[in-house]
Amino acid sequence: MQSPRCEMYCVQDEESRELAVICLQQVMRGRLLQKTMFDGKEKRVELIREMRSTHALRAAEQQLLQDEKQATELLQQQQQMNETKVRADCLASKPVSSSVQGSISDSQIPKIDTVMVNNDVIIFSVTL
Repeated sequence: MQSPRCEMYCVQDEESRELAVICLQQVMRGRLLQKTMFDGKEKRVELIREMRSTHALRAAEQQLLQDEKQATELLQQQQQMNETKVRADCLASKPVSSSVQGSISDSQIPKIDTVMVNNDVIIFSVTL
């Protein structure tokens, strides 16, 4: 198999020759710059891979930390709500001890009418 042959062009005037030389020089300089950049990239390919993997790991770590923070905040909110509900339930249905029950009639025991829970503040009304 033979390589393809190019036709030979003969440049007649000096101006056309100079333009052809300038064009050839530009093509060669561009190719040299392209090769230099490719070689530089190849020399630093390990560093590029390391930086990409480090960046990916850092993003994954940040996402994990954010997820943990959200889970912790959610658990804290649930715990606060449960504590507040328990406090409200205790206030609404607090039993009277047996020694006090004998000396106090039902009409003398204060009754809690309304219990409202707002954040960590418990608001209630008592009737005698």
